[in-house]
Amino acid sequence: MFQTLAMDPARDGQPTPGNWELSLERSGGDHAFTQRFTPDKVATGARDGDATEQAPQELAKGMMRALLVKNHITVRVHGPSIGETNGTVNEQKTTVEWKLPLAELVDGPAEGRELRAVVHGAEPLWLWLVVLGVPLVVLGLAIAAARRRRAA
Repeated sequence: MFQTLAMDPARDGQPTPGNWELSLERSGGDHAFTQRFTPDKVATGARDGDATEQAPQELAKGMMRALLVKNHITVRVHGPSIGETNGTVNEQKTTVEWKLPLAELVDGPAEGRELRAVVHGAEPLWLWLVVLGVPLVVLGLAIAAARRRRAA
């Protein structure tokens, strides 16, 4: 829910702070998940030397950081198998997780954050047919050959 709201370019006529980009790309049986957050660097209207306008903005940023310091957003991606990622992978390697501090979204690095993961797809159905089918065919041929020997 929050992710949908955060990625909405305009909510109630008000632009959301920052730019959220999400891309899912398929390469063979793998899927590449990439999500980027780049904070807006909006001109504040204050001149470099005008401390009377910069001081309240710095105070507001400091208060927001103090309020949000213990809060975070958790983004999780689930799949059959997780490959290369810059997040934290669970023991089964089926889920990758990122915890983003909300304070970082208010005043984070200018280049933003990037969440990346490669999700390996499940084995194709034909592979199961080969893995299970070939031994069954060989077993069937061996039983048929044994019956012919016994009959002869």
